[in-house]
Amino acid sequence: MAATLGDTPIWIYSAEWIQEIGDMSPLYLGEFNASALKRVKKLLIGSDTPGYYNTNFTTASFDNCKRLEELNMGGLVNANRSFDLTKNLYLKKIYTMNSGVTGLAFATNGRLQEAKLNALTSLTMKGLTFLETFEMQSYNSLSTLVIEDCYSSAS
Repeated sequence: MAATLGDTPIWIYSAEWIQEIGDMSPLYLGEFNASALKRVKKLLIGSDTPGYYNTNFTTASFDNCKRLEELNMGGLVNANRSFDLTKNLYLKKIYTMNSGVTGLAFATNGRLQEAKLNALTSLTMKGLTFLETFEMQSYNSLSTLVIEDCYSSAS
């Protein structure tokens, strides 16, 4: 069986110094371990391009991405799990439309400004006072919702 780029391991050396990788969605990643990307600000592992679907992707970890500001997981249809983003205090933008992501938990008192989300089963948002844009594809699947002290001073 021939290997495709989606099932080929990709190693990034000296990753702790990288702030931006660029658009990785054309690589159709299967899994993504971002644990060494301590200073990365932008991760585009999915895409908001109409018609983009990555069926290879299953899992990722963003725990050590303390400086992460933007995360795009759009079109990752087999990402059928919840993602804990509670350590990503500086996250400003997230996009998960048309993905299989089942749940998200954001950092308490985080900097989140824009969230465009797929239909989730669980969502936790606490102290998100910078939130200006919030969209969710559907609320029908939502079984767990925690919203505390989320307001915006934007007019």
